[in-house]
Amino acid sequence: MAFIPLINNRKFDFSAMGSSGNLAITVLSGIDRTKYKTATLVVRIEAKTITAGNTIDVNLYSAWPLALQPEEDYRGAATVASVTISNTLGTVGQISDSPIATASGPTFDLVVKGTNTAAANNMVVISVGLMVFED
Repeated sequence: MAFIPLINNRKFDFSAMGSSGNLAITVLSGIDRTKYKTATLVVRIEAKTITAGNTIDVNLYSAWPLALQPEEDYRGAATVASVTISNTLGTVGQISDSPIATASGPTFDLVVKGTNTAAANNMVVISVGLMVFED
């Protein structure tokens, strides 16, 4: 068992989107998963200011690098792991985890998505990693 840090104390602020908007940011792509038997997505909330109705999702997707364009990949449609943060879900200092469902791609993409239903605060500072169990 090992912990692999992916991002540390990174701020994501979706407050300026206004209401009825969402934005997904690919934070990391091509995270190698070929050496792990199983893994868990781990998210630590360092700070947050989120108005009721707004959410921030930390999502992991299976991905397949394209041979002709290695800087791009094909991403699966469904998340293999996800942690949702809102005004009621997740407190500062809390560690949330999501076991990774069956993943078929050789890599993962880490995506942070902000969804606003209210034109107000939607900001979080998070650290993200993978708890892996090697073959």
